[in-house]
Amino acid sequence: MVIEYILLLTMSAILLAASFSPATGPVAMFKESGPVLAARLEKRIMTGQGFFKRDAGSQVVSWK
Repeated sequence: MVIEYILLLTMSAILLAASFSPATGPVAMFKESGPVLAARLEKRIMTGQGFFKRDAGSQVVSWK
């Protein structure tokens, strides 16, 4: 049981340390994925996708 615990801690430490590296960490992920997410959000806002319920077709958001 101790060996499994040590291996689990070692793997967790390696994954945690790798996530903070500049090439593969969260900062690099946001730099690469940020423009894609912005384009998807802009498309949904322009087309109104996501503002209607799929089953009834009624508006989820009412503009007042």
